Amino acid sequence: MLSEEEIEKYKKAGKILKQVREYSKTLIKKDALIIEIIKKLEKKIEELGGKCACPINISLNDIAAHDCAGINDTRKLKKGDLVKVDFGIHVDGYIADSGYSIEVENNEHSELIKCAKTALENVIKILEPGITLSEIGRIIEEEAKNNGFQPIVNLSGHSIERFKLHAGISTPNFDTHSNFKIPEGTVIAIEPFITTGKGVVNEAGKSKIYEMIKKVPVRIDFVKKIQNYIEKSYNGMPFANRWLSEAGFKNVDYALHNLVKSGSLNSYPPLREITHSPVAYAEHTIIILDKPIITTK
Repeated sequence: MLSEEEIEKYKKAGKILKQVREYSKTLIKKDALIIEIIKKLEKKIEELGGKCACPINISLNDIAAHDCAGINDTRKLKKGDLVKVDFGIHVDGYIADSGYSIEVENNEHSELIKCAKTALENVIKILEPGITLSEIGRIIEEEAKNNGFQPIVNLSGHSIERFKLHAGISTPNFDTHSNFKIPEGTVIAIEPFITTGKGVVNEAGKSKIYEMIKKVPVRIDFVKKIQNYIEKSYNGMPFANRWLSEAGFKNVDYALHNLVKSGSLNSYPPLREITHSPVAYAEHTIIILDKPIITTK
């Protein structure tokens, strides 16, 4: 079980995230540079006393997740874009994970966005110690299909532990018939992904997000220096390749490719719905107790 001190740190991270999330909504507008939005949000997180637990994702339209602007990214938001903004923020390793969907000067996908939010709210209403993964998935799937949409079946929510954004339990977006029961004291991120398409994503393009999974021997000196920096700086949490370039490292892409190939890092490419259909999403972090605590609401 979590101590009161641990619960307070999770709540503090959630409080910071809520402020950053509200600030972000003022930045999502036509012609805004995506990289500039992300940099402003990173600065706000630091000002409020938090740190990034993962890169801020700004994923557009049929990209469901894991799109993170590169250091020389020139993309701007356009009228009609369906934007998913995903934050992970930590205080002393205690993580809050949340996000939302919003359209740029448009309301074409308002029902899709509403469906993702309602699915999340419906799950939160029934969260209690011992809830099964099947129950969570069934509620999300029913809400999606009752509104003429599909849940994305190969994306899921996840449990959270200190310095572990993905801590082992995956909460599905459809009924998997799993009887696994979530224990009391679990910190969980519920994140329904809903689409007008078939409900499957695949990798689309080059990864800009990485995560260290183990330390392996490295022969090339500058690659070893980057590996040591990653280990020291990110505590096993996901990071952006851009952060390494901003820290002054050269040949970052080569080093990351080498470290992925060696088994030291995982990479997380953008994920696109296979029929190129729009995707909406909503997410909150919840501590599963007799009276659940939604840290990010």
